Amino acid sequence: MNVESKLTLYDTLSMLVPGYLLIFGVSHICDIKYQWNHSYLSYGVILFVVSYIMGLFIHYLSRLIFLWLRNPPILINFAYDVVYYKKEKFLIKRLREQYYEAYYNVAIHYPASALSNLEAQFSFLRSIVTIGFICLLLGFCKFNVIIVIVLSIIFFILIIFMIYLQYKIHFRVWEDDLYITDNANWRLNIKNNKI
Repeated sequence: MNVESKLTLYDTLSMLVPGYLLIFGVSHICDIKYQWNHSYLSYGVILFVVSYIMGLFIHYLSRLIFLWLRNPPILINFAYDVVYYKKEKFLIKRLREQYYEAYYNVAIHYPASALSNLEAQFSFLRSIVTIGFICLLLGFCKFNVIIVIVLSIIFFILIIFMIYLQYKIHFRVWEDDLYITDNANWRLNIKNNKI
């Protein structure tokens, strides 16, 4: 598996775009005017570097802000119940241990899983929501009430979508782990001539 190309694409989408959007939003809200008297190449390089650094800042800030949405037991348990067709109440520690075992089982044995795509989408959306919230706070005095209400509704909808996306991540982990386990048991039975 070529990790470097995936890391580069992930960095480009998850760091540069939110960093640039933050710079763009803050410069427009705060009416920052700047004149660049040097070559466009140097401007592009500096914008790239600053966007990447701001993207890293946004990434880690958004992880702190949405820490409450990182593997909540209620979503993990609900996804487990849907995949395995049973209601089971776990102790939180046991549930997380079993979930992390399933997660690493999927990560190691099933590289075709859509898990990494879902996680990248969640991370990108988390950064975009954080940027929008920062721009809303900075421009709160400049926006009229209707714009603030509309943006608040959009944020509410995006947060609900983020919760749904996090549920889909948990669902994918349990479902892929079930597939891997069933497939391994089937192969073992064939090897032992039980089928």
